[in-house]
Amino acid sequence: MQGIAEPRTQSLLSRLPGSAGLLFLAMLPTTMLVPLQTEIMGKLSGTPREMALFTSIAMLGMVLLSPLAGYLSDRFRARRAFVVAFSLANACTFPLISLAPTLPILLVARFLEGGTAAFVIGTLMACAEDRERAEPQGRRGLAMGISGMMLGLGAALGMPIGGIIGRGNWHFAAYAASALMMGVAILAISLRDQVTQRERSNFTSILTLLQHPIALIPICFAFVDRFVAGFLVGPFTWRLRDEFGLDPAQAGRMLAYVMLPMVLGAIPAAVAARKLGAVRLVLVGSIIYAVFIGVSGTLQSAESVRLTLLIAGLGAGFLYSPSMVLAGRLAPDGLTATAMSLYVGIGSLGFLLGPLVGVEIRTFLDRSLQENQFAALSWTMGSAALIPTILLAVYWRRLRALE
Repeated sequence: MQGIAEPRTQSLLSRLPGSAGLLFLAMLPTTMLVPLQTEIMGKLSGTPREMALFTSIAMLGMVLLSPLAGYLSDRFRARRAFVVAFSLANACTFPLISLAPTLPILLVARFLEGGTAAFVIGTLMACAEDRERAEPQGRRGLAMGISGMMLGLGAALGMPIGGIIGRGNWHFAAYAASALMMGVAILAISLRDQVTQRERSNFTSILTLLQHPIALIPICFAFVDRFVAGFLVGPFTWRLRDEFGLDPAQAGRMLAYVMLPMVLGAIPAAVAARKLGAVRLVLVGSIIYAVFIGVSGTLQSAESVRLTLLIAGLGAGFLYSPSMVLAGRLAPDGLTATAMSLYVGIGSLGFLLGPLVGVEIRTFLDRSLQENQFAALSWTMGSAALIPTILLAVYWRRLRALE
């Protein structure tokens, strides 16, 4: 790997990525409309499948455009320009969502929202990894730990904030999200993160990265983590609204119980990964996350569900940050933004499929079982978090050697 320019100062603040705060602000709008799905789709008489599609289609935009965003960012090294331009583009999508007169137009606007967000978030993640690689080996982990915390914190807080702002009128939340992204664009003008000085990569290198079994492991964990999260913001949230009678703000706060422990533990998990190994933390986190997501669907009171979601969030904290650290650490030279955007994009694919698959499994279970349909659904979705552990078992020694 060729050298990277040293930071101008060596203070603690100088070693933090300037993109971390922008990641927090950029992630808030991505989830602000989640607890308001019932109200948004209500005017269009949306069915459960259409509500799932509303949740998922924004992730489809991220899935399709994240690899392109990463490639272009690595190719042209235009980190700041990308963030500014696509933050403005993303800001324009929320008024389109608010004013959409028909379901097809609404879904197109959501797709554009996700696609433009992919460029913003993927590039900001690349900025954090640029700073990470500028540090000596012993200091690495801080930049990605903080960035991971800000990324998840924005997603977690966006839900209750959106529920509160849009409780009386969901359009207010859409326009607030637009204003936030305009703020990101303005603040990004002064973004100063280090860009590695390496040769430009070819687009075919994306396929090389996807074919690398070791590099696929953190990407696989990103998929299942977001897959289960998609279930939580889709069918699980609808259950909170319909069966438990929670309003948008209460439903948003309930989801925050699983998100906040995950993101607030990002830095401790990144530090612990140095001593215990990221692979071990990912394994433990997957088990805890899977078990308590399954348990949460069997409970019949909001208080007990809150507790199990909190424990599931603690498990997700062991999984979330270390898998992100592994994604950056295992990225080939010259493909930093590509690897991080694929991490975001494949994770978005999981988030896309989570609500859709959840609805279809629930429909099948309703026809096959006379009771405990949602309990069976939650255990099915929770168990998905254990699937990537097979890759850990196969490549355990090689991964441990890399740590």
